[in-house]
Amino acid sequence: MIGSDTAERRWSIGELARATGVTVRALHHYDEIGLLRASERTASGHRRYTAADLRRLYRVRTLRGLGMPLEEIKSVLGAPEDLAAARGLLAAQLEQLTAQADRLQRLIRQVGGLLRQLDAGRGPIRTSS
Repeated sequence: MIGSDTAERRWSIGELARATGVTVRALHHYDEIGLLRASERTASGHRRYTAADLRRLYRVRTLRGLGMPLEEIKSVLGAPEDLAAARGLLAAQLEQLTAQADRLQRLIRQVGGLLRQLDAGRGPIRTSS
């Protein structure tokens, strides 16, 4: 966790990666796709991240943790004042997650049924004699 002295602090990409648990490779990818760009660069071109960048990264991680694709996260964070758009994307994500959960529940029931059949000695899987 990064301490309370974040207001004026600047982090290198390695420091930010270590502090947040995000890999340097992921931070480079976020930069490449325009999701999270370092607010500053040193004279030699090294990235320097600010407290605002850190807050954005935590938002990215939160939305990613909800299973949202990076492009949708970029869209949501691109217009933070557009609550209707953010709500729409979150509602769509909830719909996709619910459908995925329904598919998993069907598979759980099917596998459970197969196991019960095997336990009863009348399984659907036959070996040739």
